[in-house]
Amino acid sequence: MVSLAKAPFYRVLVYPTPVATSLGLSANAHAQVLDAHGEAIPGLYVCGNDMSAAMGGEYQGPGGQLGPGMTFAYIATRHAAIPPRR
Repeated sequence: MVSLAKAPFYRVLVYPTPVATSLGLSANAHAQVLDAHGEAIPGLYVCGNDMSAAMGGEYQGPGGQLGPGMTFAYIATRHAAIPPRR
């Protein structure tokens, strides 16, 4: 065991910082990016850290974006594969 009573002493400044984003692009249930009027932008999808967090913009902790990111990526690819209605 080392005693802390003898110099030299060093200090490290520690600042709390965000680990990831939680306020990204707004999207609908199909992972389509929404414009300023809340309308889906055709052909533009978002998931993961680029998407506003499914938890209402709150950061839920390390790794917390993995599940929603994978889920919305799946939803986006399924939706993008549907042929447009004529």
